[in-house]
Amino acid sequence: MPGKAKRKYDGELMRFGKSLKRPLDKIFKILPQNYKAEDILNLFKEYYPYEWEIIYEGYQTYSDEDEFWSVVGKREDISR
Repeated sequence: MPGKAKRKYDGELMRFGKSLKRPLDKIFKILPQNYKAEDILNLFKEYYPYEWEIIYEGYQTYSDEDEFWSVVGKREDISR
């Protein structure tokens, strides 16, 4: 069963990456020559708030799940 969960997760990441391609291409077109990563992030948040909300919710979900499994002792904390 673990293989199925990993495959589902990998598929979700691929679909997510494809969904971000067009918005990021549009943002890169309006960026100045000398831009930083934070410029991309700020423009993405401004022009695509719905997509940003989806990204943030997914991050929160996986962060909470990682924290839970660390507390239970099933997953090692990578940050140490």
